[in-house]
Amino acid sequence: ASNEVINGASQLFETCKYLRTEDLNLVKDALLIAHTAHRYYSKDPEKATRKDGSEYTTHLIAVAQLLAAEKCDATTLQAALLHDTLENTKMTREILQSSFGGEGLKSVDTVTKVEGSIVQTESKILDGLRKSPRGILIKLADRLHNLRTIKSLGRSKQESIANQTIDILAPTARELGLYAWADELYDRSFEVLWKEAYDRAVTEREKGTQLAIGTFEPNEQYIKNKYPDVTVSLKKPPVYSFVEFEKSSVRVSENQNSVVEIIAEGEDRTKIIKYFAGIVQNSSIT
Repeated sequence: ASNEVINGASQLFETCKYLRTEDLNLVKDALLIAHTAHRYYSKDPEKATRKDGSEYTTHLIAVAQLLAAEKCDATTLQAALLHDTLENTKMTREILQSSFGGEGLKSVDTVTKVEGSIVQTESKILDGLRKSPRGILIKLADRLHNLRTIKSLGRSKQESIANQTIDILAPTARELGLYAWADELYDRSFEVLWKEAYDRAVTEREKGTQLAIGTFEPNEQYIKNKYPDVTVSLKKPPVYSFVEFEKSSVRVSENQNSVVEIIAEGEDRTKIIKYFAGIVQNSSIT
């Protein structure tokens, strides 16, 4: 295995420390099988590596890492590591089921079927969600990593992926409460489809961020001294929140207010909210 695979596996196992030892061992077994299948038994030898030249296993590890960060169970992580085996390798359904059980196979099946039908109807996604919630989580993580590495694909393929994401997968992530995933899915798709508008939106967000920091920083030390148990941080909004869609075009808003979310955590959280409510105009404090 390449150093990239070895390092990625090490990071994944570190993230998976919340699992019981026996469950972590199942994840390790799945990674070994997935790596072997894609490297030595690929249906198409060219697909043993990704378009960017990286070993295919790095993608599988990245998808599992996203799910492990959400504390998903071992069965979900196993299926994430194996999610492309039926489609891209010579591994059979019988081998998958005997090695990882019916639930793991169902999740892999869901990802494969969703991938094949995603351009058709949203009902396919909802049907998959009802039958295998794990499969939908894996599909969302798979798409998120594919968007992170999308620049190695041709322009037509990039646009197809971005449109599918905005129409179906990003809204699904939001419905499931995976707000950070949804924001990134929207933002990266927006960047693909409307790069010029995306760059303008980033500029407007940075302008507003600097204004918010100018309001926040002079009061930061006061907050730390008066409410030492409270953690206060600033969070930038997603880039797509600056965009207004008008038929087939997009318009970038120049509204620099409400650009930063002020997050307060601790026993005196309510007092912090009242304090900043008096000095920060149009900010969201949660």
